Amino acid sequence: MLVGSAEQKLLIAFKCFDQDGNELIEKDEVKLILKNIPSLLASREGLSFQSEEASVSRNDLITKQMEDSKQIIEFTECLFQEFPDGLYFDEFVYLAKSITSELVYSIYHAVYQCVPCA
Repeated sequence: MLVGSAEQKLLIAFKCFDQDGNELIEKDEVKLILKNIPSLLASREGLSFQSEEASVSRNDLITKQMEDSKQIIEFTECLFQEFPDGLYFDEFVYLAKSITSELVYSIYHAVYQCVPCA
């Protein structure tokens, strides 16, 4: 159960994205987090290339990762056109609230559960 106000939850997510602690989320930080969320989720579930339960071949996985990487690059390029210097917390909150609450919750949940925060 997640306890706290929406702004407190967004602050936790913001701090997870802000890897260098400069109170600014930069494009490379967003790319890093988004690229690693699928790997973190897979490792939590115990999936690996050697797993007999994994139904995806190594080549399929590499192809999927390349497609995901392309989408992440396109997303961050689009996002940072409006915020070329990065996102401060108030801009992050504005952006999060202007998208949808479901997306914000999904991002927060993935980051909170999967990414070690300082």
